Amino acid sequence: MKQIAVIRQEIDLNGSNLYREAVRGLILEDDKILLIKVKKYNVYHIPGGGIESDESMGQALKREIEEETGYIIDDHYQEYGYIAEYKKDFKKEYDNFIQKSYYFICHIAKKGTVNLELYEKEEKYEAQFVSIKEAIEANKVYLTKEQLSPAATATKRDTLILEDLLENQFKMNYIKELPFQIPLLQGGKFTPITSGWSNDLKYEVVINKERYLLRLSNASDYSQKEETFLQIQRLNKLSPHFQKALHIGITNDKRFCYEIFSYEEGVLASDYIKSFSPERQYQLGYRAGELLRLMHQLKPTKKINSYTKIKTKLARKEEDYQYAGYKLPYYELMLGYIKSYLKENNEFETSFCHGDYHLGNMIISPESELKIIDFNRAAYEDPDNDFNRMLVWSRKLSTEFVKGQIDGYFNGQVVPDTFWRKILFYVTIDMAYGIIWAQKFGDEEINILLENNEMLLKDYNFYQDIIPQWYRKEKEYVTN
Repeated sequence: MKQIAVIRQEIDLNGSNLYREAVRGLILEDDKILLIKVKKYNVYHIPGGGIESDESMGQALKREIEEETGYIIDDHYQEYGYIAEYKKDFKKEYDNFIQKSYYFICHIAKKGTVNLELYEKEEKYEAQFVSIKEAIEANKVYLTKEQLSPAATATKRDTLILEDLLENQFKMNYIKELPFQIPLLQGGKFTPITSGWSNDLKYEVVINKERYLLRLSNASDYSQKEETFLQIQRLNKLSPHFQKALHIGITNDKRFCYEIFSYEEGVLASDYIKSFSPERQYQLGYRAGELLRLMHQLKPTKKINSYTKIKTKLARKEEDYQYAGYKLPYYELMLGYIKSYLKENNEFETSFCHGDYHLGNMIISPESELKIIDFNRAAYEDPDNDFNRMLVWSRKLSTEFVKGQIDGYFNGQVVPDTFWRKILFYVTIDMAYGIIWAQKFGDEEINILLENNEMLLKDYNFYQDIIPQWYRKEKEYVTN
C-alpha cells in the first residue's frame, strides 16, 4: 500500500514503544464523503479505528465503520494508502506511540447499527456526508488553535488524506482542461499514462497522427525541470538515441510545469531483452554504456560538492532507517562497507546523470536501435552512481547486457578497481536504505528488496569480492 505521509514528533526511538495498526474507510458519494463530525471540537474525522488481535484488516474495517457510522460496507473495498505516525504516548503508559493507519475506498451495502464508545459519545460523534473541501476548511480552523492534543493529531492525520483525495479528484478532471492550459496541444487527444512510480501526471498526446509524451509537475518545480530539460536538449544534439525534449512551460492557470517529449516508438527493453541472442544482448548493453559515457560528459556550470551532498544524504537516510523500525538482514555488514569506503575516499566527480538508468527506461525501436527515455530523476551526481540500478534491475534480466554496458562505458578497456569499489558503495546504499522506500508500498516491495539484497550479497560474495561473480569474460562478442 502506498505511503501518503509520515507524521513525526520529536521522540527517542530507544524508549518504550506502543505499536498500533488501524484501518479507516473512505466512502464517497458524488462530490461528498462520509465523515464523523466530532462536535466537541467542530472537526471531521475519517471513520475507523484499531485492529483487534483476533481480526483481519477487512473485519476491523467493517466493524469500525458500522460502529461509528451505522452503515455496513460491502466486500469490494480497495487500498488507498497509509499514514505512519511517530509521537509521544499521550496516556504515558509508554514513551512513544507508533501507529500506521491504512485507508480504503469503501462502498455502502446496507444500514447497520451505531455503537459508539463512551469517549466517542462524550465528544459527540455524528456521521455526516459533507464536501471534502468543507471538512478540510473546518479542520484547519481547529488546527490553527491546537496541535498536540489527541484530537489534533487525529485531525491532522485525516486532513492530509482529505487533501490528497481532493488533489486526486482535481487531477482526474484536469484532462478536460489541458487543451486550454497548453495552447500548443489544442486539438490533441489525451490518454492518461498510469505506469511508473513518479508523482507527475503523464499523458500520451496525439495531434495530426503524431504522438507525444506530456508530463505535468508542480509549477514550483519549473526552474529545476528547465535545467534538466536544457541538458536533454544538449544530448539530443549529440545523439538521436535520447528521447527528444521539445517544449517546456507553465500552464495558463500557473498550476503546473509542463514538458513535451517525443513519444518513442518501439518496445520496452526490459520486456524483450531475453528474446535476443546473448551476443545481441551484449551489443545493446555496449551501446547503453556508450550513451551513458556521452551523457556524463555534460558538467554543471557551477561547482557542486558531491562528497558533502552524499554525507548529508546518508545522515538523513540513517535517521529514516531508524524511524522505519525494520531490522534489515546484514545491515551492519552493509553499513560497515559504506563507512569504510567514505573514510578512504572523499573525492567524487559530478556530471549530468540519468538517475534511473536501467532496461526499464530504454526502448528498442522498430529498427532495433536503443533509445533512452524518462529523465525524471536526472540530476547532477557522481557519474558512477548511475550504475546502481543496472546492478539490480538490468542484472536480473540479462547479465550479458550489463557486461556490455560496463565495457561500452569504458570503451572496451580494462575496468579500474576504483570503479568497482565505488559502484559497490552506491548499490550498498540502496541495499541498506531501500527499506525506507519499500515500506511505503507494502510487503510485496519489501520482499522484492530482500530478494535483491540476497542476490547482490551473493554476487559480491558478502563483500569478499569487489567484482561481481557474473562479470566473467567467457566469450568475446563483436560490439557492433
